[in-house]
Amino acid sequence: MKPDKVIRAALWISVPFNAIAAYIAAVPSSWPGQLVGLPEVVPAPYPEILGFFIAAFGVVYAWLALQKTISRPLVGFAACAKIGVFMVAALLWVSGDASGRLALLSIGDFVLAVVFFWWLFRTARYANK
Repeated sequence: MKPDKVIRAALWISVPFNAIAAYIAAVPSSWPGQLVGLPEVVPAPYPEILGFFIAAFGVVYAWLALQKTISRPLVGFAACAKIGVFMVAALLWVSGDASGRLALLSIGDFVLAVVFFWWLFRTARYANK
């Protein structure tokens, strides 16, 4: 499979993934928020700001997928952000401060980060040409 097709598919998969995560973060008292074990009451402005940033990343993924040439630095940043979300969720779960369901949801971020990093390493030799 061609690396550009893989990265574009991963970017497009990230869009609805982030939209759902943004909703869950912005409205933790919703049934999806409760399903992943978020607290029902979270003081403003934390859920709104977090939801906004997650949604903003989703918009960037869509924008990247539409570009003729995909920005390697931006994909690198996205890969680091996704692996960071996974690591934070995993550490919170291990410490008992987050549910296992939230940690399971973050596996999606881990998988997408792996794809992003794979693409970066797979296409590194063509980056400077």
